[in-house]
Amino acid sequence: MYIIVLIAANDGNTCAKKNGTITNVFSSVGSTIVLECHMHNFDSVPSWSLQGVSLSDGNIIYKSDKRFKIVEGLRGNRFNLQISNLMKADEDKYCCEYIYQYKSIENCTLLHLEDISIIPNESKVITRPEGSTITLSCLFPSNVPGFKTISWISNGTIQHAKDTNILNLTVLLTLDLNGQNQSCRGLVHCINMSFESVIQFNVTYSPKMKVNMIQSSLLRESDQVRLTCVYESNPAPSVIIWTHNDIIIQRDFEYYIHNISRREDGVYQCKVKNAIGYGVDEIKLSVQYAPEVHVELLPNSSLLCNATGFPNNYTFSNWEHMSIDSFRSINNAINLLKFDFNDDDNNPVYTFDGLYVCKVSNGIPDVHNITMQLGFKDVYFPGKPYCIPQNNTEIRERTEPVTITFIVYSRTPVNYTWQKGHFQLKGSSKYKYQINQTSTPVKIHGVLVNLTTLTVGLLIYNLTYTDFDTVYTVYLSNKHGNSSCSNDLLKGTVPDKPSNLTVKPLLVSFEVTWNAGFNGRYPQSFTINYRSIMDQNWTTIAILSNERHKKVQGLLENMKYLVYMYALNVIGKSDNTDNVTIQTLESHAISTRQSYSINLVAYISTCFCCTIIILLVSAFYARFKKIVYAGQNKKETKNSKRADFCRQHSVYEEVVLNPADNGQRFIIITSSPA
Repeated sequence: MYIIVLIAANDGNTCAKKNGTITNVFSSVGSTIVLECHMHNFDSVPSWSLQGVSLSDGNIIYKSDKRFKIVEGLRGNRFNLQISNLMKADEDKYCCEYIYQYKSIENCTLLHLEDISIIPNESKVITRPEGSTITLSCLFPSNVPGFKTISWISNGTIQHAKDTNILNLTVLLTLDLNGQNQSCRGLVHCINMSFESVIQFNVTYSPKMKVNMIQSSLLRESDQVRLTCVYESNPAPSVIIWTHNDIIIQRDFEYYIHNISRREDGVYQCKVKNAIGYGVDEIKLSVQYAPEVHVELLPNSSLLCNATGFPNNYTFSNWEHMSIDSFRSINNAINLLKFDFNDDDNNPVYTFDGLYVCKVSNGIPDVHNITMQLGFKDVYFPGKPYCIPQNNTEIRERTEPVTITFIVYSRTPVNYTWQKGHFQLKGSSKYKYQINQTSTPVKIHGVLVNLTTLTVGLLIYNLTYTDFDTVYTVYLSNKHGNSSCSNDLLKGTVPDKPSNLTVKPLLVSFEVTWNAGFNGRYPQSFTINYRSIMDQNWTTIAILSNERHKKVQGLLENMKYLVYMYALNVIGKSDNTDNVTIQTLESHAISTRQSYSINLVAYISTCFCCTIIILLVSAFYARFKKIVYAGQNKKETKNSKRADFCRQHSVYEEVVLNPADNGQRFIIITSSPA
């Protein structure tokens, strides 16, 4: 729609109204309008502004919105402002300014965007209950000038029309009008423009429902059942539920029962509700079934297997007992199971706790074609606190804090007190009580399971000799009885030093063996220390507690070493063993013996050959002995020099290792000069 508005227009049948120097112009959202800058003579190019902000200068538009243009008017005015696709935000005052004969002239237009409306509107949907009446009013705003015609239209047919600013229509709401549209159309003659507003009727009513139900009859297990709830409702239902014996089972209009079982007989009811009201219908189903089995705990702690089914001629199987992760079958094929409780460690009360299963049959299979039906009961028998056996001997150094703990099983709250020997203890700066819930692995009927238990502890500070070699007892009680747990506190010590230390010398190493002593009640390890007599620094080797021998390598041959060791635990180290002095072997003496043995074997082998070979070998052997003799003389000269050195320092020892081999000697330094 294209509208040309001249600011000079001022008659009673126009959409422009003069108010001083401001012209009021009326249009609608979505249309296009041209605002004329009315002038006959001007000395400068006119400009448009919006609330003091410049929009244009001549034909140039400053605003980036492409809906704004400068166009030529019907009267030849080349500087009119066109606005396309009007929006509500375009409502404002637009001013055209130019200069004529040195005077600034400004003409302003106030743009109004209006529309026809229906009252009540309610977001264009009129919601009323069925049978009610409503009066609708279609009207223009009072400030829209000019001659107007209003019409009410339904399904393309004009119901009522009149030349007026407001027109009423009274409607009786029936189900036929539900979802139908009602239109109001208005014509503004001054601009030949039609305005239209549309509402929709939403007629509400309570649910009109019906349940598709099977005939009430006796069903057998494994039959298929489908229950359907059919309804009409406006507004849409807020609640659709199926109940079985007054228990909600489904929130949909259909409910399926695949292979119906004995637990699914009874009354099924469908309820549909909306904001206006609700509807209800129901059906009763009866099912024949195999035994319904329940296990009951009797006051005397016996278990009763109670079966209800049809027929009632029952056959019982052995009871089954599942305790945490263990399982056992009880040889008792009747409906009553009795227990013989005792307090010994082989059958503590928690071994009787768990799930008990009773098996019953009346010859009728269930939906899985199983004739033996099961009943369950999770049972926790009452009993006094029970101390779970464990190695409770605590070992500590005298100055170290210690916590004595016991693992206790009890199904009910526990009270406890501590006693040292024959004296009762109280919480103080020396004694602190502790109790925490824990999980403890125990064996139940031969299976290792995790049992929920309590850890009851006594923390002792500032240990003295009077705290050791004493029995500590915690006395426990619950509403079923009393019990106690005891523990010895022994004093830990440093370990004894190793015994029978033996060091065997080798060429460039030695082997150490020893016996371990008392470990001081803690795991122990061992440390070997050694040094050569020429060195002042000791070398240390750590040994694990399960080793009793060690080979030390990387030593010098023909050298004396000092060796000792000690034991360690968390408290400290033992005394050192006595030093053991050893001397590693020399490779030359070993090589000589080996060479001699080889030559002897060769000599004996040659004897079996021929005489000539014997003579040649004899000559070779004589030559070899001469070479060896020369080497020995050289060695003796070397040893003689070493002996002179030791005599000058008053420290030496001369040893003849092999007198049969030309009296070979070795000089060994045994101590350092003072």
